[in-house]
Amino acid sequence: MPDWASWRLKLDRMWSDLAVTEYREAVWNAELGFLKENRYADSSGPTMNIGAGNSPIPADVSCDPLVQRDVVCVGEFLPFRSGTFTDIILFSVLDHVNDDAAVLVEARRALKENGSLYVMQSILPEQPLLYRLRRTASFLLHRRWHALCRNPYSLLHVPDWDIFHMRHYHTHQLQELFAKSGFHTVTFQVRSVCDGPVAFAKLLNSSTTTSSYSASAE
Repeated sequence: MPDWASWRLKLDRMWSDLAVTEYREAVWNAELGFLKENRYADSSGPTMNIGAGNSPIPADVSCDPLVQRDVVCVGEFLPFRSGTFTDIILFSVLDHVNDDAAVLVEARRALKENGSLYVMQSILPEQPLLYRLRRTASFLLHRRWHALCRNPYSLLHVPDWDIFHMRHYHTHQLQELFAKSGFHTVTFQVRSVCDGPVAFAKLLNSSTTTSSYSASAE
């Protein structure tokens, strides 16, 4: 007799793997598209990707605390002199770190004057009830059994139970965090990636703005 439970487990794992791969590719394509729109490739100086993981996005220096890249470090303490980089990438990082404000302050310290910080961050839907109803309808109509795995903010997502993220943001909370960190917002957009809301921002390190947080010692 076939072991149906074992086969079902294998099938579930296959769908989960496909869903994760699909989600990552969609995110990377969205990130690359945003960088292209903002002419990241035309950067005149050193660039850094904080929390790079396995991201294919090119940078002169890629940092991550868990994945072996150019430098192994946490975003709260960057082993670089002040004013080293012209552009810094911070994609899907702020909700995973212990101190999001410290990461932004460190990024600003490592940036040159008028350097740019590119941020991509998943955010909570402004109308969670309508969002979940829409995802439920999509799930029932298209019978996409792996749909619940495609996005961190899926149908059954409840922030208080989420062990993979340190925090979650509404749009205004993210904008306030940028402002308190001393950045000037050049671009702030909310787009849909894999049916979930994602914020894309280009921030400027300008001497005309000041931070409400204290920077870590060099």
